[in-house]
Amino acid sequence: MASLAGIIVGTLCLVVLTRLVWRYHCKQRAPVPPRPPGLPILGKVNDIPAPPWLKCSEWCREYGTDIIRLNMLGFDIIVLDTLEAANELLDKRSSIYSGRAGLGWNFGTMDYGDDWRVCRKMAHHEFHATSFQKHRPILARRAYEFIHRLTEEGRDRANIMKVTYGIRVFLEDDPFIKLAETGQEAVSKCPIGFCLVELFPILEYVSAWFPGAGFERKAAVWHEAATRKLHVPYADFIERHASGKAEECVSKALAETFGTDEDVQSCARRELEGVLGIDRLPTFEDLGSVPYLDALIKELLRWHPIICFDLPRKLREDDVYNGFHLENDSIVSHS
Repeated sequence: MASLAGIIVGTLCLVVLTRLVWRYHCKQRAPVPPRPPGLPILGKVNDIPAPPWLKCSEWCREYGTDIIRLNMLGFDIIVLDTLEAANELLDKRSSIYSGRAGLGWNFGTMDYGDDWRVCRKMAHHEFHATSFQKHRPILARRAYEFIHRLTEEGRDRANIMKVTYGIRVFLEDDPFIKLAETGQEAVSKCPIGFCLVELFPILEYVSAWFPGAGFERKAAVWHEAATRKLHVPYADFIERHASGKAEECVSKALAETFGTDEDVQSCARRELEGVLGIDRLPTFEDLGSVPYLDALIKELLRWHPIICFDLPRKLREDDVYNGFHLENDSIVSHS
């Protein structure tokens, strides 16, 4: 009986001593970032609406800080709300903020370590700015093949109308498809460089009824077909856009991006035509000759990136930022 009492007393003393040591350790280190209250175990997993970064920014303003801590299913998630915090931790201290989920061989999700450094070295050697130029012919060939397929298949024409103007078309007997085909036929039938009017510009002033002036009548038909191909689908999009019924498409993105500056697209087109003329497609070698278009593409990719691959990081050791203690193995993300 005495031995049992001794075990109980010893256990209680050990618990108290452990608690005192833990409290002393907590006092010695910096406090953790503020954490919004949540449910036990679940944490805030059921209380973050879409888009989540807006709610996180609201919490940061509420606590008067640029960093907060969330608990979701037992995982600590550190959310950075300012560019300064993201640069300081994810860039300047990247050596301890480069941890990943560790999902096998995938370079993008591989945890930081020797294997990651080897893969990073190989990727840099093959895909850095200078070495990557050897892959340009492959990319250009695939781009040309893609454009060719778009102009060959009826289904792909439907895809063009949907992607460009947000128009849903029928694969057979659709007025928009017929309009596009008629316009394309007009362009293909126009014998550039072989019309008499190009050889003798004065014939431009000859009336269409004059004998031998058949090119005037043909040109009028071709011009109308090409003009309708250009303006009718866009007018349909403008009508739907004004009524708030326009779906996501290239025209909608361009309208939202450049709607306040009507000269942007025309300037890009003039620059491109000045370099290419009308007899060839652009290549990578033309990049240095079209600075305006190059800047325009970069801005579009910045504003509408093709894919967002900014995965959360994992802290590899304890750290301190702005007086807050950040624990090892915490997931770090930015809003």
